[in-house]
Amino acid sequence: WIKRSGVNINKKIKRIAIASLCALIPVGALGFGYFTGGDEKKDIQIANTLTVDGSIEVTTTRETEVSLAGIVPGDTINKTINIKPDSTAESLMRVKIQPNWEGVESPNISNIKIVYADNAVKEELNSSENNYWYKEGNYLYYIGKVTTQDAMQLVKGIKFLGGTNDEDANKYQGKNLKINVTLEMIQCKYAPFKTRWTEVKEGTNLYNKLNALCPEADTKVEE
Repeated sequence: WIKRSGVNINKKIKRIAIASLCALIPVGALGFGYFTGGDEKKDIQIANTLTVDGSIEVTTTRETEVSLAGIVPGDTINKTINIKPDSTAESLMRVKIQPNWEGVESPNISNIKIVYADNAVKEELNSSENNYWYKEGNYLYYIGKVTTQDAMQLVKGIKFLGGTNDEDANKYQGKNLKINVTLEMIQCKYAPFKTRWTEVKEGTNLYNKLNALCPEADTKVEE
């Protein structure tokens, strides 16, 4: 509820529409295929290059006290976001979740709370454990190697926290909230994350953890 001058204006507030936009940015195929041939032989297939890919699955469910047509401060929408890796080689992955208000001047995206699945995201890197998500900067990094496996739940809800005062909350009336989700996957072998994921700085705990997950991390590809 939002009050002004002691008057309850909850009934007059336009409810805020919520939508979800899924963006998949596959890193693409990375790897090596080796080919050979002879004078009298053609089209000999020796090996296929590996494929690295994945998908984002999103579902929304209705709670009796929350209308999906609009939300007010304090409402939580059950929004399930699953990540499904699909790779023929051991890979690393990371996810970026970006709330975005449409039509709001200087929006405060901190008023949106991403509610993660139970025990999915840890606040600290554990040197002896794998297979969990860890947030650093704008990304959630999966601390573990993946190939093709069942979808894993990352997010279970989106909560609108409102504003710090009446004015802050009121400017979100009638506006649309979109959630952009980006999944990136990259092969482990030869540790290409070192040059492609430039946000992960050498010498940091995250860098060292990802490096330890990669077989032949320090091996250079001979030309």
